[in-house]
Amino acid sequence: MAATAQVSWTQIRTLTSASIRSRYRNTWAGLLWVILSPVLMFSAQSYAFKTIMKIHFENYPLFLLIGLLPWIFMTQSLSMCTTLFASQARMLKSFPIHPLVLLLSVLIDNFVNFSISFVLILGALLVFMNGALPHNLWLLPIPLLSVFMATCGLTWIFATSQVFFYDLKFILDFVMSVAFFLTPIAYPVQFVGPEHMWIVDVNPFAILLAPIQALSGEILPDNYGFLLARSFLLAISLLAMAALYWRSRRNMIYFRL
Repeated sequence: MAATAQVSWTQIRTLTSASIRSRYRNTWAGLLWVILSPVLMFSAQSYAFKTIMKIHFENYPLFLLIGLLPWIFMTQSLSMCTTLFASQARMLKSFPIHPLVLLLSVLIDNFVNFSISFVLILGALLVFMNGALPHNLWLLPIPLLSVFMATCGLTWIFATSQVFFYDLKFILDFVMSVAFFLTPIAYPVQFVGPEHMWIVDVNPFAILLAPIQALSGEILPDNYGFLLARSFLLAISLLAMAALYWRSRRNMIYFRL
């Protein structure tokens, strides 16, 4: 019965709402950690790179914010969702619920947490910068959509693979730790030497974050349309790959759970 279940938006909405309510009901700890975790990481990295390492870049705190928080959203989603199908095996085999429903409910829940943190830190930056935020920020939801789509595709692929390769999560955690330093998040891409630019060019996370980080400047770069199109092309490709991979493996999933 579970194998024939369809993706239900009602189920996604119900599970997401239940997850959010359970986290914040009768406790301040959950809410504070959701807010403080990215705030502390942003503050520490902003101080380290701007003050200690003296990176001079226009609107650097904003540049770091709009790169770091989407990165946190992606890494947390990958960490939580990679083992999701395996850890929820009993539910998937007992109830008519599509695995993608569980996946999307976790992603939406994480995106809500990301949005709360982002708005709060952006509000603080607005005060710090005397309201002088770039007017291009109103475009932010567009590249964030490609990040969400790409994260959905990646988590779908890894959650499916984890059912067959049980050590995948540990490998993925290591890869993401290395990828953080190879992705222009805490440093602008202009700081990367020509001999190392190929790393950025083939880095999927750099491709996804580039149109977001470009919004931190007062003027959009001339190739912004290309950056945005490339990001969406990658996101759509990952979703298509995830769907094809799931289709090829779904009949074996429930036997391995």
